[in-house]
Amino acid sequence: MKKEPMSARKIDELRDKADATVTRRRSALKRKRVNAEEQISNLRKFTDALEVYTRFIRNLEFADSADKRVHLNHCLDLWEQQTKLLITGLNDALGDMKDDIATDPNIDDDARKDIIQIANDVENQVKCLIPAMVATALYESIGTEKLSAIIKQAAENQENSLLKRVLSSFVLLDIDPSKAMEMMSSDKWHRSMSEEWVSSMIESRLHKYYHEQHLAGSLRTKFEKLVAAIEARLVGTKFESDRMKDVVVKRLSKSAIVSSMKEKTSARR
Repeated sequence: MKKEPMSARKIDELRDKADATVTRRRSALKRKRVNAEEQISNLRKFTDALEVYTRFIRNLEFADSADKRVHLNHCLDLWEQQTKLLITGLNDALGDMKDDIATDPNIDDDARKDIIQIANDVENQVKCLIPAMVATALYESIGTEKLSAIIKQAAENQENSLLKRVLSSFVLLDIDPSKAMEMMSSDKWHRSMSEEWVSSMIESRLHKYYHEQHLAGSLRTKFEKLVAAIEARLVGTKFESDRMKDVVVKRLSKSAIVSSMKEKTSARR
């Protein structure tokens, strides 16, 4: 069947549609960029205000313990909210990137699947790191022995959200490692932290802690048993605790040596 040539009017209509599509896409991208900039600006303002509030709580000298507990619990709620905002921002950014990859005609199907899988892996790893990074900032603002008892209560309180309890546990680990490991090794704490994403997050933080701190004696033993118990739960192993501990200790020691060598090499440069 012979195709009839398009009329000038039809060509103009197609051009108008194409121009309208390009304009809509540009407008959508501009709105998305403006919204992202506003969100980043608001998050920075929120973070600055939160750090000031946190330091204020840390320096409360004359308030009674009940008032400190109320303020600290509210403060932990706000840090939890900040963590969720960071994770949501990550989800949005990676979601847009994966949508672009999924619809890009210049990417072949095999490469598309690999790239999306890599993006998913990166997303999962960063989600485990964000709470640890927030907890470090929280510790720098509020890390004092005077508040360790209240922070421990927040970590143990099962009425709190899992994320709030994880943040509290990480802060307690920096303030009082022995007390934190004793709490995190208890059956009650273990059972309440049974969700896989929580265990993965905790394991990631403990490995980082092992590389950063020089543990010795009974504290090192407590740490090794704690990591062994968490890893056993993650992989569903039936190993005896001592056998699992040996496996974990060898791997931790090896990774610590590699990390130390990298630091020395970097320092020489």
